[in-house]
Amino acid sequence: MSFTIWLTGVPAVGKTTIGKILADNLRDNNEQHCVFLDADEVRKTYWPKLGLTPASRVLNFDGITSLASVCLRRNSNVVIACIAPFADDRNRCLKQLQMQGPAFLVYLHAPLLVLRDRDPKGLYRKQSEGIITGLTGVDGRYDIPKSDEVLASYDTNLAASPEMIVENIIHRVAETMYVGVVK
Repeated sequence: MSFTIWLTGVPAVGKTTIGKILADNLRDNNEQHCVFLDADEVRKTYWPKLGLTPASRVLNFDGITSLASVCLRRNSNVVIACIAPFADDRNRCLKQLQMQGPAFLVYLHAPLLVLRDRDPKGLYRKQSEGIITGLTGVDGRYDIPKSDEVLASYDTNLAASPEMIVENIIHRVAETMYVGVVK
């Protein structure tokens, strides 16, 4: 049975890094194919003119969900790295994916000072200089998932390594699917 793992969290928390490692591990240790969908890459490839307004974000979530559904129907596991800041939209997309198979939400977080230090895209610097506003999790909305909505939650600053987080996610998914409980 194919499944989805959706990694959520604010910018620079490690969604893409962990998502790539997770998808690679699932490919290497499973007989099923695994597709990695990074929200930034999907947006750039399929909807380059899409903005960051709430309505544009919803269109991106829906597009990612549609792509993931196609992959699931073709018996591929899917790992999604997407901020998905709005709980209602995130939960709506997860419910759609659950119609195809188990879908798990993993919440990644880290202290703001750590995120500012990482800042691979320069977003936190631009926000602090007033160049941009509405940065998700700083002066833009991010609904932190409730504990009953997530398979697992990780502080990427405290974790030993992204590989350790991935190992734990895989263990939690296997354990959850083995006992037949699907969130």
